[in-house]
Amino acid sequence: MQTLLPADDAQPWAVTGGVGPDEDVTIAIDRGPDIARCSVRTLTRPRIRLGPRGSVHGVATDAVAIAALAAGCLLLDVVPAGLPHDELVAAMKDADARSLALARDRAAWSVTALPLDGIDYALFTRSIPEGTLAHADLGRTTIAMWSRGPLFDGPFRLADIDPSEHLPGR
Repeated sequence: MQTLLPADDAQPWAVTGGVGPDEDVTIAIDRGPDIARCSVRTLTRPRIRLGPRGSVHGVATDAVAIAALAAGCLLLDVVPAGLPHDELVAAMKDADARSLALARDRAAWSVTALPLDGIDYALFTRSIPEGTLAHADLGRTTIAMWSRGPLFDGPFRLADIDPSEHLPGR
């Protein structure tokens, strides 16, 4: 799957999640003990398809949906471990509602260039108390990025990877 990766082969990263080898891959870029890791989720645009029984399937990849994904991932990442069930459910609901509100507030997002293969794509970024968020539309794919600290500032490249070959500890 075409995945957004650090351009420098020496920069450590590992696959940390994903739906499937051709739909959705999340990587974590390890920047050492003093800087928070940066997560990058690359999603392909599957378009709207019919399932085996005629049901419609699709993935929302508009700017608000991808911004909410980045915000939601960061906000869920900072939920304290070990919360009682009721508090955990409340924290998850709060993260969901807040991520959508952050995503919809388009005026609060800054735009900078994300250079890839000679094209400057629009990278929308936003800082919140918990960390930093970003998202971009790369045409066939979209990306969501988040970190408890500053974002990885690149450079980046798109590369075909097999997610099962880049798991942590391998």
